[in-house]
Amino acid sequence: MSDVSIIIQGPLNEISLKNIPTYKKYGKVIVSCWNGYDKKLLKYIDDDVLLVRNDLMKVEHYNRHNIYYQAFTTHAGLEKSETKFSIKVRSDESYSSLDVFVKALNENPKCVITGDIYFFGEDAKFHISDHVIGGKTKNLLGAFGIAKDICETTPSNVGLSIRASAEWLQPASPEALIMLSFLQQINAINNILLFSTLYATVAPSTVTVDSCDILRIIAGYDIAQCSVELIKNHARIVSTACMGDVFLNTRDQAPLIHGRLIKSGSEELLCTRAYGETFSDIEVRDINK
Repeated sequence: MSDVSIIIQGPLNEISLKNIPTYKKYGKVIVSCWNGYDKKLLKYIDDDVLLVRNDLMKVEHYNRHNIYYQAFTTHAGLEKSETKFSIKVRSDESYSSLDVFVKALNENPKCVITGDIYFFGEDAKFHISDHVIGGKTKNLLGAFGIAKDICETTPSNVGLSIRASAEWLQPASPEALIMLSFLQQINAINNILLFSTLYATVAPSTVTVDSCDILRIIAGYDIAQCSVELIKNHARIVSTACMGDVFLNTRDQAPLIHGRLIKSGSEELLCTRAYGETFSDIEVRDINK
């Protein structure tokens, strides 16, 4: 039996449901969705697909950019996963090939594996991609559990932030919250997230966090200054170009590609570099040629 489960999370969507036969090639498929869906969509879900139904609750705590909804459905799906590894994909996207992604999981079992869409550089601390995320199931379960707890214990009028420098507070993106939660789960950083403090904004001109007057610091300067090293040690990128026919939902924004497929002779090697390192010393070719 495969050591991988594919978790489709979010509102039921024909885009991902039509791709279930492809995902089945890699392991067990788990669909973690919200109740209230169109019953006609169930025709795509066979008996061997596990359907996890979640009640869509009214959220009165932190949920900017729907990070709580993402963490909730992903966590609910991971709770049902019985395999060593899991890969979570968005319900409004599809990938026809996960060969390289699964290879990356097996070769980097201690890391979180992501795609390259909106995987930003050093200026956006800990900003991985959250379009597709994989790793050991126990690590992902813990990470999304921590992210969920942070949301549940943060009031809706409070912004999450990272102390990027002694003077600057940087907004903590949903992607950064996931990565920081993963780092805490694997004990790569101190257990600070659940004990972070609410801070009033002293100098509004130096910080913009979703127009909030109160901020919750989820990573201090000591952690933020190590973001590049932490990402390189604990995250790996798989280029979207490696994932076959892809349907992405980038909300009408041009995706920023930071990962690359490196070809060496007839072998395809996963690029494990991140955060803007150059490729001047190696040959980078267009996979489509």
